[in-house]
Amino acid sequence: MAVIPVINKVDVENVDIQQVTDEIEMSFGLEREQVIGVSAKTGFNVENLLERIISEVPSAKRLEEDGDFGKALKGYLVDSWFIQD
Repeated sequence: MAVIPVINKVDVENVDIQQVTDEIEMSFGLEREQVIGVSAKTGFNVENLLERIISEVPSAKRLEEDGDFGKALKGYLVDSWFIQD
């Protein structure tokens, strides 16, 4: 399964990208270099994210060529939360 860790809202003034990246690394065991920061609002890094999705997530055609077409394609979205002090 392809996992692309994404931090959205990197344009927000008080976002702590370093802390969130550390949490992703500790919680999921992913390398911090894999994390991509984006802003859906401004479009920052969205093109890079789409390129990673295209290159890293197997398409149905590629699964068929590999003989894994019978497996269902799945996508997961892990939502986040905001704790206001």
